[in-house]
Amino acid sequence: MTTLAIISDTHGALTTENFEGLFPSDSRVITLGDISNKEMKIIKSHHTILGGVKGNCDCNSSLPASDTLEVQNTRIFMTHDPARLKIPSRTEDRENGYDIVLFGHLHKRYHVEDNGIVYFSPGSFVKPRDHFGPSAGIIEIKEGEYDFRFLDVVL
Repeated sequence: MTTLAIISDTHGALTTENFEGLFPSDSRVITLGDISNKEMKIIKSHHTILGGVKGNCDCNSSLPASDTLEVQNTRIFMTHDPARLKIPSRTEDRENGYDIVLFGHLHKRYHVEDNGIVYFSPGSFVKPRDHFGPSAGIIEIKEGEYDFRFLDVVL
């Protein structure tokens, strides 16, 4: 089993104190933007960063605007802003399609399956725009099965 820790939109609020112990120790982190370089150092001091993308507030980031990961034969598309996404599923295009699309930016928790793709946003580490509090996400991948869940963040 692979555990992916998903985090987005920290906007300077991530500290060692509120990050330490948030994710299982064997998690590999995916960042979805609006995370400062200082915060990235904190994340790297606790976990391996598997991948990430820059957000609309990341001025000095060398991360790409979007990227693709493959984890246990699961194809994952990452972006910060999900506006106007047109992504093929593996059902539509076995070689170039995706199983999961991860995004941030909206500051809302999101978990929907549509046309063979699971769309997932962990919500926002700070300043959520839904009726939930600050959050992050976990995806567990095992033999082609996925378990998605949200984690409440205590600031």
